[in-house]
Amino acid sequence: MQNSKTCGQSSAGPGCPLLRAGVVPVAVVLGVLLVSGVAQRVIEARINTSLSRSTPPLRPLSSLPLRLGSWSGQDEPLDERVRRIAAEDDFINRIYVSDSSGKAVRVYVGYLGRPRSRLIHRITGCRAAHGWKMVTEERWTMASPQAGAIPSLVYEWNLLDRRGPREMDLAIYVINGQYCNDPGELDQYNRRDVFGRSARYVARIQLTVEATGDRKVDLQALSDLASEILGPVHSLLPDHRQATTAAGP
Repeated sequence: MQNSKTCGQSSAGPGCPLLRAGVVPVAVVLGVLLVSGVAQRVIEARINTSLSRSTPPLRPLSSLPLRLGSWSGQDEPLDERVRRIAAEDDFINRIYVSDSSGKAVRVYVGYLGRPRSRLIHRITGCRAAHGWKMVTEERWTMASPQAGAIPSLVYEWNLLDRRGPREMDLAIYVINGQYCNDPGELDQYNRRDVFGRSARYVARIQLTVEATGDRKVDLQALSDLASEILGPVHSLLPDHRQATTAAGP
């Protein structure tokens, strides 16, 4: 008697079309899962490698001169809580005083050489946490005789309880040797360098002065000191060595 078993029976042979139709989708799913797992491991490996890299400055920021033109500086201690929040690889916190005007300007320079880390200590968040209310925020191009046109950010602040004078900040950011005053570009720093884009370091130069009520005078004091400090800061950044090498014989 002929064997009359059909594809629907449990003893279906390997040549059964319905069985093959069931095996193919399973194989496809397994293949997709395998490829996805490998891709995920590759991505995780690249992220871990990126996070483990660190680009140090050429020399410690503490080597910045205390004497800058007609300005004399003195190191000031930084609150430990602020330092932890900033989480930067190197920093200086100083007060510089002008010989001619007696004007005092606080200077903070922070350096972060770890890709996919960001300059957490943003001015707006830090100021708000210490009871300051923003009065104005402006993108500004500082005219420096030494460095040319420098994109920067200018902030004016008032204490929430209105006690004490206003203060003005001049903030200058450097990403891989390029000056930047676009907050959106700064936010993108956290997502770079995982898939080949270079984001080796970011530096922040923040100058603060007690506001006199004359915006022009206050900006002049900030830009005068900033012009003196930009060159020494840039000489410590990794791109300075590359630029010097490229310009050599």
